[in-house]
Amino acid sequence: MADKGARSVKAVGIVADLGAFYVVRWLLSFGWKQITGREPPTDPEDLHRGIGESLAWAVILGVSTEIVRLLAIRLTARRARAQQADRPQA
Repeated sequence: MADKGARSVKAVGIVADLGAFYVVRWLLSFGWKQITGREPPTDPEDLHRGIGESLAWAVILGVSTEIVRLLAIRLTARRARAQQADRPQA
């Protein structure tokens, strides 16, 4: 039974991870457009964008998504463990 619980925690963590990634990416894209007035540099082959701008976007996106991913997975795992602890043992 513990194996089933661990798998469900992992599955919920993956869903939370993906959801957090898309929300953060959308928020960062929106903020980038508001600040710079342009779309974020998402195409690495676009030579009309400077390397500094492209690197800044990559760093901001990478760090932000990893932070939110970590927090989403930990929150999900913590809640799942709390729910499992509240269940009576069979």
